[in-house]
Amino acid sequence: MCSQKSASKADLTLANAGFILGASTYGKVTQRAELPALRDCVSGSSVLPRCSYPSSPFANVERTMWREILSFFNKTDTEAVMAGEFYIGESLVGEGNEIAHIDLIIGSKSGPVGAAFVNALSTNTDGFNHLLAVVTPNLPAKPDTVLFNKVTIKGAKQAVQMFGPAQAAVARAVVDSVASGVIDKSKVNDLCVLVGVFIHWQAENDKKIYDYNYQATKESIQRALQGKPTIDEVLQKYKAARHPFASGAEG
Repeated sequence: MCSQKSASKADLTLANAGFILGASTYGKVTQRAELPALRDCVSGSSVLPRCSYPSSPFANVERTMWREILSFFNKTDTEAVMAGEFYIGESLVGEGNEIAHIDLIIGSKSGPVGAAFVNALSTNTDGFNHLLAVVTPNLPAKPDTVLFNKVTIKGAKQAVQMFGPAQAAVARAVVDSVASGVIDKSKVNDLCVLVGVFIHWQAENDKKIYDYNYQATKESIQRALQGKPTIDEVLQKYKAARHPFASGAEG
């Protein structure tokens, strides 16, 4: 149950939602006074009871939208905050053609990261593949993790390196991060991770691919969850820093 203060905030948000939904039907706006009762009707019910909805061809769509919006108010304050949060980490490790550069996002399945996770896993195009990170087939990483490549896969060799040493490295780094306490074990089922992996088309050494991507993924997770680098660290270092692949263009 919502507290009186929370319910007041909920009603205000519901009123705003009502304007949107009302505009999507016949221009009828659900009145704010009706929204608390509507919320109570939906709360805890898998099927909407017979509330007074506007009769329109979009009634089923409207009911589905209401369920999604009102489900937010069944969450605890902590769950509601987590749903809107995500964390970003980055790490470059290694040298040569096997160098690893990880871009990582971690966040709640009920927030934008969850939406991005589903979209990534269900969308593949020629040269760009998204795959679940598994320690070995039938043993996926937890939290659920999806890899995506940052350069076009141009052949079978590069694809096998992505599906082999790179995938194994990312999966094991994620699970090791749980084992070491960097990722809170109690939150594993709520979280998901997206990992951008760089596989150079001339990479040869699978052991280096594994080692570099493992270290880079672990560092990215730790930095993401610890908020590193901080803005103070960035401001302290950015003027003297030079990008290793900018070929001196920064001066």
